[in-house]
Amino acid sequence: MKTHLLIHRSLLVGLSVLSMVVLHACSASSTSPPDTTNPDPGANTGGNGAETGNDNGTDTANGTWEPAGFAGGGLFTKVAVDPGLPTTVYAASDVSGVYRSDDGGETWSSKSTGLLSHATADLVIDPFDHKRIWAATALGLFRSDDRAESWVAVNTHLAAYVLVSFQSIAVSNDGQTVLATTHRGEGDVFFENDYRTAILTGGLQRSTNGGANWDEIASFPATYPVGTRFPTVQFDPFHDGVAFLAVSGHGILRSADGGSTWTDFSAGLPSDRSDLAWRSLAFSTTSVLAAATQLHPVEDGAPYVYRSDSSSVDWRSIAGNLPPTDSTGVPQSAVVVRVSPVNSKDIHLAYAGWPSLFYESDDAGTTWQGTSVEGGRAYVFDTDATPFQNTWDPFNDFIDLAIDSTNPDRLFATNWVSIWRSTDRGGTWQEKVRGTQNTVCTDILFTGSEFFATHWDTVLQRATDPSQSWSESLPLAGSPSDLAHGWSIVRAANGVLFVGVSSENGPPRVYRSSDEGTTWKERSPHFASTGDAFADASTRVTMAADPTNPNTIYAVNRLATEGIYRSIDGGESWTKLSSQPASGTSTELSQFESLAVDPDDPKRLYAGTYWDGLWYSTNGGESWALSNVNDVAAEGALIGEIVAPSGGVVWAAAQDGVYKSSDHGENYKPSLGADVALAEFEYFVAIAVNAADPNEVFAASSQNHPVFGLNGSVWHTTDGGDSWTDISDDLVHTRVTALEYAGGYLYAGIEGANVFRRKIR
Repeated sequence: MKTHLLIHRSLLVGLSVLSMVVLHACSASSTSPPDTTNPDPGANTGGNGAETGNDNGTDTANGTWEPAGFAGGGLFTKVAVDPGLPTTVYAASDVSGVYRSDDGGETWSSKSTGLLSHATADLVIDPFDHKRIWAATALGLFRSDDRAESWVAVNTHLAAYVLVSFQSIAVSNDGQTVLATTHRGEGDVFFENDYRTAILTGGLQRSTNGGANWDEIASFPATYPVGTRFPTVQFDPFHDGVAFLAVSGHGILRSADGGSTWTDFSAGLPSDRSDLAWRSLAFSTTSVLAAATQLHPVEDGAPYVYRSDSSSVDWRSIAGNLPPTDSTGVPQSAVVVRVSPVNSKDIHLAYAGWPSLFYESDDAGTTWQGTSVEGGRAYVFDTDATPFQNTWDPFNDFIDLAIDSTNPDRLFATNWVSIWRSTDRGGTWQEKVRGTQNTVCTDILFTGSEFFATHWDTVLQRATDPSQSWSESLPLAGSPSDLAHGWSIVRAANGVLFVGVSSENGPPRVYRSSDEGTTWKERSPHFASTGDAFADASTRVTMAADPTNPNTIYAVNRLATEGIYRSIDGGESWTKLSSQPASGTSTELSQFESLAVDPDDPKRLYAGTYWDGLWYSTNGGESWALSNVNDVAAEGALIGEIVAPSGGVVWAAAQDGVYKSSDHGENYKPSLGADVALAEFEYFVAIAVNAADPNEVFAASSQNHPVFGLNGSVWHTTDGGDSWTDISDDLVHTRVTALEYAGGYLYAGIEGANVFRRKIR
């Protein structure tokens, strides 16, 4: 079983660890923060919705963006079946918000309009009104009254982080009392927000009027200090007013007055609970069940699953014959426990183990039967919808489990890469994920016949028609890889492809394909490892190709200490340029974001950085000069994508707008941005030019911090940048990272929603 780093994309999508440091350092010069109290959270606050200049008339009044990427690919945090309409199923994700299926899980559609964050930790169907849905996100608690068609913010002070908050929302049977846990970090802890983190603090808030007003609850026993972590809170559906709160590193509390006051309810649990992270609570008519994993890696496993009478505490283990370790000694533990709604002795368990990931007991936990992954018969993949099974272990760490209350034989489960359904009580499972584009796209390339897209986690995928199907390009089919993320892909003048990737096992890498992406060979510069697997896995590699010489390729590790490398033999060997732009002139944390080669003069190179602005060289990199973008821009130190089409024109996406040079990058003038209302930490990051008409240009802004924010916009000009039109329209997922124009469509690579496209003509 392959082991992966727990790099939580909802906290790090699109940025390396050092990027975060830089963005924090630049906060003093940013614009005002987004208004999280906006009564219309679905409104696009990334742009002002108005046009700059005159409307060129080529865009429809209300353009339609449509999904154009593969399904799955990321962490699904929650799944819930509507008890009144079992064909309706909801799922939540770590970076793409909420999905709903109206056909029992066969297909899904995005239902995130109005959410201020798509980093969704929990989702609950209101037991009183099944049309009312609650969602806990990193930027607050949201409610929908129309089956997730739209969302409104009800408490933006509640921060529910993915893999910190599990069952973070509890709603009483009458729908009036709502309990919600919240987590806060001591400073900037965006790299460590998971249930293993000791520096997060927790809290509990309560509403007694359906979410209209909230109070902070602090009436806990003295043995439960303020600030401990509360991953799980639930109402006992069989006893009105009774609620349970699980506290990581401690125990379990019980309330008999709707969550107003709490008493310790831990008798019978292990005396040393300092390493237990409580992941789930479940109920029968007379009992409460709890499951926990361990906060830190240990040598010996233990299946922590318990049952107690719901009125008088008497916890006892129901682990039965559950194996504490797998055959190789890797610890295993319970993740999610659920009880059948028709038979309290019938218990289902999602397990963090191998080879059986689901267990079922029909005798209240005395004995358990597992569904093994070995032999490949119990789990059926949808490889057409999810082409990346060689990249990620498809059985990695199941997160949630749901039982259809109208048909207890039908189960749903979610994990790091997909959604699963069983119709035989967990005996067999089918992957059901169509319509969920839950992954982070970092770059798009159209070669003239095929599309290639790099992604977090799923590395590199390819498609002839993106709206139909994708297939895995790297790593090669049948070869599980230690690659972590794909970052940048370019095509040399002779059609050879180069892609930059990162790994959790060493420095970033470059791969080359001479057969249009069918096979790949590693051809990496001598990039250095940071010595930290987490940092290595999230270190970006940017590529550039000389359009006049197929053998000249450039690659840069995002870290300034690495610098730009050049190959003049098609990637066979690499030399680090003796002179580097921004080589420590401002800070050792300078980071390379983009590279471009002038097609009219390949000795002219352009390098965009975070922190140190836009640099150019007129002699092939022997020396570098700082462009005047930093002089004319109000905030020009952070540079996104640079595109040099031809005729001396250079386009640069910058911190506060889009800039254009007509003299090969010597001088720039602002083209877009002065009339665009950018949110805090929202920058222009991506540019695409129509190869057949260099006056037609597209640009996108995206909010880079907080990494779970949503502000962004997409813009279009047909007159060389004299006027621009906002074409964001109905694009809910606005954190665009890459743009590509092909065949009359604009394709947008998105953090959290894979690839969307919009027909331009």
